[in-house]
Amino acid sequence: MFDPGGNFSINIMTPDTPKFVSTNRLTGTVEENKAVVQRSINYFGTYAVDPDGSVTFHIIASSFPNRTGTDQKRMVEISGNQMKYTNPEASISGTAVLTLTRAVGLAGTPQEARAMLDKAVAAVKADQAVALAMFLKGEGGFLDRDLYPFCYRIADGKTLASPKAVPAGTDVRTLKDANGKAFGEAIYAAGQKPEGEITEVSGYLFPKPGTTTPTFPKTSFVTKVGELGCGVGYYKD
Repeated sequence: MFDPGGNFSINIMTPDTPKFVSTNRLTGTVEENKAVVQRSINYFGTYAVDPDGSVTFHIIASSFPNRTGTDQKRMVEISGNQMKYTNPEASISGTAVLTLTRAVGLAGTPQEARAMLDKAVAAVKADQAVALAMFLKGEGGFLDRDLYPFCYRIADGKTLASPKAVPAGTDVRTLKDANGKAFGEAIYAAGQKPEGEITEVSGYLFPKPGTTTPTFPKTSFVTKVGELGCGVGYYKD
């Protein structure tokens, strides 16, 4: 578990660890205690993201006491909602790789949607092709729970980066929700406004990322970026 405040807790154990004969964990046998130590590792503390993209753990306490009070470096890869980190010096020797998945059921906020839009705009301005590729793959932090950017070409309205519910190349102006609301026209119109002006398009229903049904109330922030219209929306369920 990693939280936005820089705290972490790692708890790894196996479900097949033999049960103690006693109901008192302090009276386990040598073999019972050995099995627990060999099949589990737990530690917690704070973390910091390093300039090279790695993460340094400041371990406050660990079930392996040799790690208590130490700093441990982990190499990290993030793709979509998953984070894989590699420990080159595992407590059982060798290299250990752990994959974590972002907790589901946590919705992005309006503030986070605006922040992602700002990040997406900067990415498009830096290199449009690279940015669109990242948006499509959900890389670079551009898929955060239910937050993601979408973009369309202003000249013809065709989508260039869109979620599963909107096939690539769809004319954004044709989009309607389950109730028949033509929200796509409002999204397209937002891209006609002066660059830097952000329009809030609200009151429409749309599926969560990676799905086509069901739909939920959504509001999107949309702006013009060069030849593109781009936006990030949040859900209000």
